[in-house]
Amino acid sequence: AYSALHDPAADASIAALRARFDAAQLRGDSAHRREQARFTLQLLQQPQAAVNLALANWEVQKEPADARVLLEAARAAKQPGAAVAVRAFIHAQGWTDQRLLSYMQ
Repeated sequence: AYSALHDPAADASIAALRARFDAAQLRGDSAHRREQARFTLQLLQQPQAAVNLALANWEVQKEPADARVLLEAARAAKQPGAAVAVRAFIHAQGWTDQRLLSYMQ
């Protein structure tokens, strides 16, 4: 929210989140890869790194929110092939989540 509002508190919040994700990685904790992928995509604006995190997350977590972050990251990184498995899964499972429709073409 700080970032979207161009609030000066954004930098400190981003630094704090980065520190938390770094600490989790040092502990071997990968429970928050979806959130880390979204953070990396939206706040750090590193789509390729976000694709990598989202792909690792997709291997173990398959909820609509996980699909969305991978689809968004793949689009931002201009790597539609990175999301082929997600699209196939959505189709095979018959998901009809409206938030995912724009990514299905």
